[in-house]
Amino acid sequence: MERHLDFSIFAHGNNWSYEGTRAIWQEAERLGFEAAWTQDNIMGHSPYVPADIAYFEIFTLLAALAEATKTIRIGPLATPAPRRIPPLLAKMVASIDNISGGRVNLAIGAGDDEFQYRAWGQKFPPPAQRVQMLRESIQIMKMMWTQELATFEGEHFRVDGTALSPKPIQKPHPPIWVAIGQGTKLMPRLAAELADGIAVEWGIDEVVRKITDEMKRNCDRLGRDFLEITRGRLVWIIFTDGSLNREEAIDGLYDVVR
Repeated sequence: MERHLDFSIFAHGNNWSYEGTRAIWQEAERLGFEAAWTQDNIMGHSPYVPADIAYFEIFTLLAALAEATKTIRIGPLATPAPRRIPPLLAKMVASIDNISGGRVNLAIGAGDDEFQYRAWGQKFPPPAQRVQMLRESIQIMKMMWTQELATFEGEHFRVDGTALSPKPIQKPHPPIWVAIGQGTKLMPRLAAELADGIAVEWGIDEVVRKITDEMKRNCDRLGRDFLEITRGRLVWIIFTDGSLNREEAIDGLYDVVR
């Protein structure tokens, strides 16, 4: 299978105005980036970002940006599965896929910031349970996007004769990217089974290699072509004239997202 390298932007959106966000996405489109992603947070990430920092609700924002752009792919990086019930998320993604003319990617993970859930009165179960919630969410969404009626009963979610219309424009459905932070066992296994792509969000090179190797082993076990799965990772790129100290620059990255 032919492989190629695409570049996208991760526009974090901390304290950004809508006008500024729109301008960045339109400029990324003009420059030819493959996709633009933004984070799905309801409050600042504890303890690095103040809790009261301004964020737009991500799917409201994506709907507006779908109308403001024409060619660039758009999506969250990453939506946590425990935050929204799968039928609602399936409906939201399908709606934005129609608004955008078929340009939505869905990066979805198991959630990683307990503070944001407790603050809204949501449960934040242990990692293995959240991974199972992620699995069930993906299964339900795929059914709703591709079947006339969806019926599913899992440990955490269920649907019974659920209809979704309009269906997404993309067939068989919008690409599902499994977002992985540091997990090198459960998440790569799930991705090998269900993902169209993976997005390694914060892993160092060694972690990325472990995730990739574990995915390859699971694909071999399942009889799936590993190269069918698009692999992506988030990296910071710092432009300098050579006078910037590397360690100071890395430490300063947290100041950038505050």
